[in-house]
Amino acid sequence: MNFRIEPVRFSTIDFENRAFQITTDQKISALQRSVREIGLITPPILFDSGTDRIIISGFRRIQVCRSLDWLETEFRILPSAATPFRLAQIAIAENSFQRELNLIELSRAYGLLHEAEKDAAAVQRAASALNLPSTPAFMEKVRPLARLPEAIQKGILSETVPLPMALELAEMEAEEGTRAAELFTALHPSLNKQREILGLAKEIAAREDLSVREVFQAPPVQKVLSNADLDRNQKIFRLRRHLKHRRFPNLSRAEDRFQEVVKTMKLGPGIQLHPPPFFEGSGYHLSLRFSRLSELEAGREAIDRILQSPEIRHFIS
Repeated sequence: MNFRIEPVRFSTIDFENRAFQITTDQKISALQRSVREIGLITPPILFDSGTDRIIISGFRRIQVCRSLDWLETEFRILPSAATPFRLAQIAIAENSFQRELNLIELSRAYGLLHEAEKDAAAVQRAASALNLPSTPAFMEKVRPLARLPEAIQKGILSETVPLPMALELAEMEAEEGTRAAELFTALHPSLNKQREILGLAKEIAAREDLSVREVFQAPPVQKVLSNADLDRNQKIFRLRRHLKHRRFPNLSRAEDRFQEVVKTMKLGPGIQLHPPPFFEGSGYHLSLRFSRLSELEAGREAIDRILQSPEIRHFIS
C-alpha cells in the first residue's frame, strides 16, 4: 500500500469517527514526554476519502500532539482507492505486530474484519496473517466483547471478570450486567464464586419478582460493600452468606437454631463450636483455648455436654 506523507491540520480531521481505533490504553503521559523531547517519530495514518479524513492509526499520538497545542503534524495518507478491508488490516497491523492485543482489542480487530469482509474464510486468513488468534470458535466468542457495556469491558481488561463470566453477563440486560460487573470488579471473587453469587441473585430475583440490580442494591448488600472495616475476602463471605440466607430461608433458621443451642450449653469463653460455613459439608469446627489445667478440665466437661446433647446430635449425625 502506497502512502503519501504530508502535513495535515487537525481542524480538517473527523475526530468523531473512531471506527478504526484498536488500542484500549488511554494513558498518554509517557508518550507525551517522548514527543515533547524528540518529536513524533512515526506519523499517524489517515484515510482520505475525498470528502472526509478518517484516522486509521495513531489516535494516541494525535491526542498527544493536540495536548501540546500543535495545530498540525505529518501524516501517512492512504488513497481513496483503499478498500474497507484493507483499511481494517492496516489499522490492526499497526497494533498487532507491536504487542499482544488484549481481549477487547481482539474483539475490535475481529469486528473490523467481519464488518469489511463477509467471507469467513477470508477473515480467518487475514486474522492469521495479522498475528491474531484465528480459530473460528475463539473469534466468534471474542468478537461481541467490544459491544458490551463499559463496566463489563473494564472488568475484562482488569482481569476481574473472566471471559466465561463476561459472556454470561452479555446475555443479561445491559443495566443488570453492568451492576454485576461493577460488583465483581470491586470484590474480585474467583470465577466459581462469581457464578455462585450471580446464580443466587438470579434465583432471588426470579422468586421475588425483582431485577438482579435490585437484589445487589438491597440495603444488606450495600452495608457489606461499604463497610470499610472488612477486607475483600470478608465482604465476599458476608455477601455470599446474605444471598444464601435470602435464597434459602430454612438455612438461615437452621444456623440461628444451632447458635441458640450452643448458647444454652454455656460452653465458656475458652471453647467455640461452629458449623460448616453455610452448612455445606460435614466439617464442624471445635476450638479449645486454656492456660491452666483447671480450664482444660472445664473444656473437657463442656465437650462432654456437647456429646450428650440430643439437639447437637440432631445437627451432627
